[in-house]
Amino acid sequence: MLFAQLMNQRKIYFYISLCFAVFASIMLLLSNKKNEPAPELVKIALRDVGNKLLLSNNDSTSLILPVQKIAELKYQLSFEKALAINPDSLVIIVARSFKQANLPLDYQIEVKQCEDLEVAYSFLKYANQGKSIIPCQGRIITQKCYKIEVRFLEKTVNSNSKHIWFWIALLLVSLLLSFMLFPKRKK
Repeated sequence: MLFAQLMNQRKIYFYISLCFAVFASIMLLLSNKKNEPAPELVKIALRDVGNKLLLSNNDSTSLILPVQKIAELKYQLSFEKALAINPDSLVIIVARSFKQANLPLDYQIEVKQCEDLEVAYSFLKYANQGKSIIPCQGRIITQKCYKIEVRFLEKTVNSNSKHIWFWIALLLVSLLLSFMLFPKRKK
């Protein structure tokens, strides 16, 4: 009777440990998943950027072409006509539009020439202002056909949380193995 109760208890511990191990493994896998912003919000924010850039060029009639998702975490904004771009204004306009749409604050912007896709201007923006790289302030980029590409930078998952989940999973797996490999002997 006592032996049967002991074995039932061991089975319960085994299944509880198995559930915790599966849960910890799932959490570990999910913590590596990229957190991509909603494409609809990105497109709205980029259209707002395009509109403000055209207005800064005193252009209220030409079209902003459809915003395209060209890769994972990467979008492209195109214009119907050529425009001049002030890097200072571009940085401010993008930051305001992205903040208003509640988009990630870590991103890279590239202004590419339409004819050869060479990068005419680019900058790197982080939520931590000290890490941002914003060159060529005060210089105007001449009027040409440009495409603006934004790439949201992947957030690195907090390494401490990854380690914690790893150690929890390891502990639970070792508990499982100890229950299976070293059964308690009846005295």
